Amino acid sequence: MSKLIYIGAGHSGFDPGAIANGVTETAIVLELRDLISVELTRMGAFHIIDGRTGENLTLASSIAIAKQADGLRIELHCNASTNSAANGTEVIANESKKVIAQALAKTISSVLGTRLRGDNGFITQEKTARGRLAFVQDADGLIVELFFITNRQELFVYRSTKKVLAKRLAEAIVELNNEKQ
Repeated sequence: MSKLIYIGAGHSGFDPGAIANGVTETAIVLELRDLISVELTRMGAFHIIDGRTGENLTLASSIAIAKQADGLRIELHCNASTNSAANGTEVIANESKKVIAQALAKTISSVLGTRLRGDNGFITQEKTARGRLAFVQDADGLIVELFFITNRQELFVYRSTKKVLAKRLAEAIVELNNEKQ
């Protein structure tokens, strides 16, 4: 039997995350989370999300829900920078999830055409600006930094390919979740 997958949208209705180019990080990741959920349902994959469709819960609530999953635990985010040319995709995780993180980053990069940041798309939480990230530390999850919301070109490509990205990510998540067993 397949392990239960968790897909969450970073931040919450109270915390919009990064705001740039007329859009919030929360709006992007909530939309993509829901698109991925539709694809996972279509594929018959057992999964849960942090709230109902169109709803984004707080980090504490999300971690509690994520801990119910015995499969992959993924939280979606967008990166941001004061440098509007900053670009790329990375997945933040514990060292034990390095291969999974790299595979997810490569999937995103192949759809969006973004470069892989860090170690072939992988970065440990210790190398982030915050150091300790609750979703990685407390839920043993993977934080997926899809692209830079502050980069107009990356945002444009995301908007043009979001349904393809959702489908390809869902496929990768199911494959990686099955390999995890």
